[in-house]
Amino acid sequence: MVGLRLIFHLVSAAAYGYTAWYDAKIVPAEFWPIKGVFLSKFVWLTVIDLYLQLFYHLWALVATFYPSRSFHYFAKSVVSLFWTLYFLDPDFLLHDENARRVISIAWFNHGLHTLPTVTILIDLLLWNHGRVEKSSAFKGLLSFATLYIIDIHYVHYTTGFWAYPILGQLSLPLRAAFIIGCASVFFVKFVFLDAMSATAHAHDAVEQKKKAKKH
Repeated sequence: MVGLRLIFHLVSAAAYGYTAWYDAKIVPAEFWPIKGVFLSKFVWLTVIDLYLQLFYHLWALVATFYPSRSFHYFAKSVVSLFWTLYFLDPDFLLHDENARRVISIAWFNHGLHTLPTVTILIDLLLWNHGRVEKSSAFKGLLSFATLYIIDIHYVHYTTGFWAYPILGQLSLPLRAAFIIGCASVFFVKFVFLDAMSATAHAHDAVEQKKKAKKH
């Protein structure tokens, strides 16, 4: 099982690493939200997700214990939000022809927006990482959402650039409602994945309770 885990994380890290490299290659610095500032790319949730997944699988390769799954619900939410908005109207997410050209590269698009769901489900179903308390997940989500909102508004204030065009199309009240709705998706995904993990590893939980009673 350890060998299978290492192979899985190695392949996943390689896939995310190559996608990150290709992203850096195909999107030159002049197209970043703040020209020449690499960190400005982190106004895009898919970029945040890409590097979280890359570092998660790299860390898992050298970890001596099963890594936490706290990033999983984040990744699943990003994937769901992207494809939902993309199918409703690509212009909600894509600024210009350059963005459309990048997204038209099928393998790259799926590396950013589909692969996270695949690796998350495999990871959750094969290994029991334990459960994250809902209160802790909510606090983590609230902290991330606050920082992210500050991030995207700072970039917009300094450059006039919205991470996603739909944000500029909405009035302030609707924008706030949209952001709250998106944040709610993250928490719902956490509850869903937590329930899936608990169901998949119910036998492990029973065995742990039996061992605890013996001691």
